[in-house]
Amino acid sequence: MSAFHVLKSILQFWAEDSVGDDVAWSLVMNFHRWFRSSSSLLYDPSLNAMVHSLMQKLFSLLLTDLATINTTIVFASFHRLILCT
Repeated sequence: MSAFHVLKSILQFWAEDSVGDDVAWSLVMNFHRWFRSSSSLLYDPSLNAMVHSLMQKLFSLLLTDLATINTTIVFASFHRLILCT
């Protein structure tokens, strides 16, 4: 099993478990920061690049879907999304 599939299954388990569980919710919310930190024991540059690429694709799909419903996108980044409604 590849590292990505292990990572995906861990996150799916945490996400399912996070409903009503503050610890699991905290793990899901802080995972990206921990995963990207070069001081983390889990840090792997190639895995990090793969996850970032998938995030860009998903973000692009989100922006495309917003455009199809005639939403004006004022500003869009991974950190902030400003829409004109």
